Amino acid sequence: MRALRFFSVSRVPLRLNEMELLVRPARPGDGAAMAEIFVEAARTAWAHFLPPTRLALLRSPAERWERGGTDEVTLVAEQAGQVVAFAVVRRSDDADADPLRTGELDTFYALPSRWGCGVGQVLLGAALEALRAGGYREATLWTAEQNERPRRIYEAAGWELDGAQRLKTFLGVEFTELRYRIAL
Repeated sequence: MRALRFFSVSRVPLRLNEMELLVRPARPGDGAAMAEIFVEAARTAWAHFLPPTRLALLRSPAERWERGGTDEVTLVAEQAGQVVAFAVVRRSDDADADPLRTGELDTFYALPSRWGCGVGQVLLGAALEALRAGGYREATLWTAEQNERPRRIYEAAGWELDGAQRLKTFLGVEFTELRYRIAL
């Protein structure tokens, strides 16, 4: 398994909608903010296809996001000193993937209050750059078929469905995930 390394990040924040945005590698202590982002974004984004009673059960301990390691890179987007979005990239574990060629956007979430502000676009670009820096030639991601908003974001950024599908059970609900692919 190859070690991913983070590409050089300018410490000069971008100005985005009159707010500075800094994308940086996650560091110890960011897990609590990432857990909150995951729960808030998931409950909002999945409300149209997962029952409210199931979404109410959704929890995400900070330790889940304090994982790190040589086989993945976790990036956070920060505004005014607050983590507002995060992404995790790693090698693809798909059975049909070449582990030396194919990376994966494993996790990608932003606070709903930041949706439509460009935060996700900047973070997605940084995540793809981290995969390029890791030597990958292409990337994949999996998302729920009903996950319409993120699918539009991925498609606008050049990701294309590659025909792969899988069933996933989450919070006791089974649904179909679709795989997207992009050349790096």
